[in-house]
Amino acid sequence: MSLHGATVLRNVFQFATILNQASNSDVQKWDDVSLLNALDWADYCQELYVRLKDKPFENELNSHLAQMSMLLQPVSCLFLTLDSLQNAKYLLVNSESGYRSPHRSIFTLSAGHGQDQARQAAIPSKLSLVSFDQRREACQEETQLHHDVSTLRAATDLHTGLSSRSAQGPDKTRRDRQRFQANFLLRHLMNVVRLAKKKHRFESYCHAVCDKLMQSPDGNNIFVFMLGEPRDDVERHIDGVERQRDDVERQRDDVERQRDGVERHIDGVERHIDGVERQRDGVERQRDRWLHTVQDHLLSWLQLGIQQDFFHCPLLKADVRDVTGAAAAHPRVFSVYLDVLCAWTDSCIPEIQAPDCLVWRSPNGADSLELTRHFQHLLSSLSSSADHSRRHQVVRLIADRTQCGQFTAWRDVATKLLHLLKHG
Repeated sequence: MSLHGATVLRNVFQFATILNQASNSDVQKWDDVSLLNALDWADYCQELYVRLKDKPFENELNSHLAQMSMLLQPVSCLFLTLDSLQNAKYLLVNSESGYRSPHRSIFTLSAGHGQDQARQAAIPSKLSLVSFDQRREACQEETQLHHDVSTLRAATDLHTGLSSRSAQGPDKTRRDRQRFQANFLLRHLMNVVRLAKKKHRFESYCHAVCDKLMQSPDGNNIFVFMLGEPRDDVERHIDGVERQRDDVERQRDDVERQRDGVERHIDGVERHIDGVERQRDGVERQRDRWLHTVQDHLLSWLQLGIQQDFFHCPLLKADVRDVTGAAAAHPRVFSVYLDVLCAWTDSCIPEIQAPDCLVWRSPNGADSLELTRHFQHLLSSLSSSADHSRRHQVVRLIADRTQCGQFTAWRDVATKLLHLLKHG
């Protein structure tokens, strides 16, 4: 981009940094000067939208904005576009409200700081613009950034309120929330990789998101759900295309029942159907490519962690049902998961609890029964005929390790597994 374009990006990045701070605990450090500065940057971005909207370079600008969001610290899922800057002031206030301290709200920062009266008077004046026009416009337009900022507080920041709800909520509600968070993060990463021009930058960003996610009590389960295939906006678009195709086909059926004179119209409808099908195929291919790339980076982060300490691997900390479901759905997840289970079994050492009682335990204290249940759930999840070869791979692995002739935990695992499969 030109020098002027670089200046615009630098300025918008400054506002993105402020918006990112407003979404986490950093906002508690703000004073009146910080608040006025943030509102001034929001004014600048709104003016920028008015000047640049519908210009020929809008798409290029959106691409640069999306890529620059990967540089935010701490890592964030803000996905900036020119359209999102239209309601910058509203988004600033809305972002802060999700991380508001009872004593340090963005609306009360001006109280008790001993600032001059003119500065304190300026804050309500600026905020009044948010409370009416901007809030009304933003609610009407429901911009994408508003959605992303709101959802971010349920995805990567994972502040105290969310963490406490996650730890105490019913299992179904908690799992639904985890699926929603995984859906958001995976959809966001697919949007970013679609515009990313530097592979290493996206890889670093993706790994940083995973590191941040592990700070949440639900992070392991959310990560495993991301290795699945949550429903996203692209899939909804595919469904819309399919519904359009069904409508056109019904139209064709109606036309076919009419007189022979409308055959030319039928030909036109069939060409339209072919076009819709090609559009659907193109969307599916794009989606598969983005999804494959994102999950490749998730797995590379996972494998790096396994090399350092596989006991802290999300595949061992998440709900075993979700892990085995992801392993059944994706061959690469299955391969990594099986490697982790092998490493876990090989790490077990015998522990004599009584003269006639020998228990195999791993260095993290887990006994062989817990390990065996992972194998049990894995075999149960590989129930379709298409999974027959992978079921055979698991069984053959256990049999080969059991018959190797060495004194290891594999024989104990095989014995317990046969009992579990027989009696449940």
